[in-house]
Amino acid sequence: MLYLKFSPGGGVRREIVEKLRISDLPIEIATGVSVYKAGIVSNRGQHPCPSEEQESFLGVGPMCRFAADLLPTLRIIAGTNVDRLQLDAKVDIHKIQLFYMEDDGGSAVVSAVHPEIRVALRKAVFYFDKAYGIKAQKVQIKKMKNSAAIWFAKMKTRDGPAFSEHLLDCKGSVNVYWELLKWLIGMSNHTFIGITTALIEKWGIEHGSEHHRYLIGQCSQLYEELQEMLGNDGVLLYPTHPIPAPYHNEPLVKPFNFSYTGIFNVLGLPATHCPLGLSSQGLPIGIQAVASLNHDHLTLAVALELEKAFGGWVPPSIIV
Repeated sequence: MLYLKFSPGGGVRREIVEKLRISDLPIEIATGVSVYKAGIVSNRGQHPCPSEEQESFLGVGPMCRFAADLLPTLRIIAGTNVDRLQLDAKVDIHKIQLFYMEDDGGSAVVSAVHPEIRVALRKAVFYFDKAYGIKAQKVQIKKMKNSAAIWFAKMKTRDGPAFSEHLLDCKGSVNVYWELLKWLIGMSNHTFIGITTALIEKWGIEHGSEHHRYLIGQCSQLYEELQEMLGNDGVLLYPTHPIPAPYHNEPLVKPFNFSYTGIFNVLGLPATHCPLGLSSQGLPIGIQAVASLNHDHLTLAVALELEKAFGGWVPPSIIV
């Protein structure tokens, strides 16, 4: 679910991560714009309200055609929390430690990373080597393979209404099986995505179960591993989405590809999408720059560099 308040050439992206429709395509991939995501912008006044446990997972950030517009927009919407982001800190690109992963390690439920996205990622690594002498380190973080499972585990909380209740504006609960039957004959007031999200939540692992505790532990360990690796000057380059922008409704059959971005929401780490041009079919592709907690300025600096090197946002072609 996205909330987009448009201004010329930009907007605000809201990821309702605790109730994210699992087949949503990250809009930065669909449009090829620069997007910054962090857990620092206030969620006050938004609906549905996240539970206390999920508050840090709800990411709000600016979405702009040009990376240079991300920082001034963020200054405005971050409000009193802006001082925590070190936005005034001058970044010396030469001193950045660069890491990269080409995929999540081969999750069985996620699409393989498209070859052109791999090539684009390698070109970004090559650029930093030639322009700044930065020797990026290729890493393979094994727990990233469980990104989707970890995300679902973190979404299971004791407090807060179920998604089936949100479908009725918390004035009761939808019978998801009945709604699915109604949808099949065109009689439901709810979308297929909404119904299946409620079904997955209903069928998901039980909060507090042994498997749930295991996955929560995996999340904590992954957070510590990334924090230690990235430190105060590290940036991880990672695909934003495993495939270029798909056809309409294609994500319905690839519902877990969101985990490439979703994992960083539940980890609470800042990430900025960096457009890297178009695929051979004219579709936007790109990668994300991820830093440790409250080192948002590093991801923005990397986004600016990659925009300078690869041109950033590409206007859509006019079809005659």
